[in-house]
Amino acid sequence: MKLDNPCIGVCKFDAATGMCKACFRTRDERKTWKSVSDDSRAEIIALRPERERALIAAGVAITPSKPKKDKKKGEKKRDKKESKKKDKKSKQKADETKMKKKEKKEKKSKKAKG
Repeated sequence: MKLDNPCIGVCKFDAATGMCKACFRTRDERKTWKSVSDDSRAEIIALRPERERALIAAGVAITPSKPKKDKKKGEKKRDKKESKKKDKKSKQKADETKMKKKEKKEKKSKKAKG
């Protein structure tokens, strides 16, 4: 059974304890998470409540309102493509608006000359 990674995407470490202020793991535990056994992961997770209480008591724990949502590779790519499409459309609209303004200016200057 593979245990979920407790990371919530914050990764800010407390200098005094060396623990992440959000997932309550040490730097070494964070770095080796993928390579350690499930038993080791279970031990790390079992320490979490105690570590969390300590960091909350010290006033340094980060408790996010929304934890990181893990996205699959395909979802990330799709989101990136959609974002690029939106950016491209908004740039096209801005370019069209500039062209219309330029055309209006040219018509006004022609009328003023003629």
